[in-house]
Amino acid sequence: QNLRKEAGFEVVERIKIAFDSSDTLKKAVMNQKEYILSETLSTEIHTTFAQGEFSKEVEINDEKIQISVQRIS
Repeated sequence: QNLRKEAGFEVVERIKIAFDSSDTLKKAVMNQKEYILSETLSTEIHTTFAQGEFSKEVEINDEKIQISVQRIS
């Protein structure tokens, strides 16, 4: 949600997420995929990074993750 705000996206806009991280973090995210999709109004989560409208590198539990968000038209 913070990335959505930083990107200047409206709260009601649907997005897709792409990210790259360690296998451990990828597994954790994909285990929570449905929750993340519903909480972020996302339609897709991809575990291969692709440049979107807004991207950022962040740390989660001392692991770096590159995340990109793209609005769905």
